[in-house]
Amino acid sequence: MRYSWSQWTGLPNLQIGALDTPSISFNAPNLGFQQLGSITLTLTVTDDIGATGEKTCSLFINDVTQPVITVPDDQ
Repeated sequence: MRYSWSQWTGLPNLQIGALDTPSISFNAPNLGFQQLGSITLTLTVTDDIGATGEKTCSLFINDVTQPVITVPDDQ
């Protein structure tokens, strides 16, 4: 079996085109606080006789990391 990943939409580009494994992992991109993002990925599988199948998955990302604010000391 051969596996091929592609990213159709979403920023940043995850650079997954060279991956040839049945599963992948990556860190979600940094977004602004409470900003939403989405990434659409497709996995194509080709068997030993050349038959192919593919599935597409959309991932929605919601950044809930609160910003850190540093206030300078009064001088």
